Amino acid sequence: MLQWKFVWLKFVSKADPESLPTRVRLNLPPWIESMVRSRLAIIDSKPDLVEQGLLQFATALNYLAPLDLRVNLVRANRDAVLDALARSGVEAKPTLYAPLGIRIVSTLSVRMIPAFRKGWFEIQDEGSQLLCELVASQCGEMVVDFCARTGSKTLALRSMMHSSGKLYAFDISDERLGHIKHKLERSGLLNVRLVSIDSEHDAKIKRLVGKIDRVLVHIPCSGLGVLRSNPDFKWRQKQQSIGKLAVHQLSILTAASKLLKPGGRLVYATCS
Repeated sequence: MLQWKFVWLKFVSKADPESLPTRVRLNLPPWIESMVRSRLAIIDSKPDLVEQGLLQFATALNYLAPLDLRVNLVRANRDAVLDALARSGVEAKPTLYAPLGIRIVSTLSVRMIPAFRKGWFEIQDEGSQLLCELVASQCGEMVVDFCARTGSKTLALRSMMHSSGKLYAFDISDERLGHIKHKLERSGLLNVRLVSIDSEHDAKIKRLVGKIDRVLVHIPCSGLGVLRSNPDFKWRQKQQSIGKLAVHQLSILTAASKLLKPGGRLVYATCS
């Protein structure tokens, strides 16, 4: 039985994709397909163009998202990192928009090379880097990364501040905060206050109301905006949960906005 399954899969892999049923080619849950189709219909009402756009969208999700790095200016500059990557056999190029970004072209692991262990760069998507550019944290300011998660944005914001002022990183996971601490030690960045909270209503947050210059809220989301990196999300997420998630997102945004002093800046972002 196992042999027959293997032979069948091998045969399908060689088939012309256009010969497969549309449902198979899309590989999307019906509710996501319907949602995307309705959005495309707003742009162009012609059925054939909507169908073409839907197939293009679904096909794009099958390609792995690129791997981007952010140069840590405390340790190196972009040219030095590109040179170190080349000497380690990693093909890379500067990102198109992020000024400190590098896009990996090869498939070699960058975590194994000496420059990574020395803290010369961090793994961070170009889009995430651009969020930090929008925050534009300055030396001497009080800044909050409201949903710190893996800490990539925390480190980028701290680098902009040259370890001056105060940066608070909030997260509900002690384990994630521990990973951020390890990254900070490798990067050479100092004085980040890692704050464990139970929710957006935690009393530790309320003590900072009206005192913060800049707040980044990269809000928890459904994961549907990162399907190229996590393709299983589309099958694990349910349409009914999207509305509940939006309510939670608004609650977090409301709590974060109260931290700002007059004239402060809030950058809100979500992948979906």
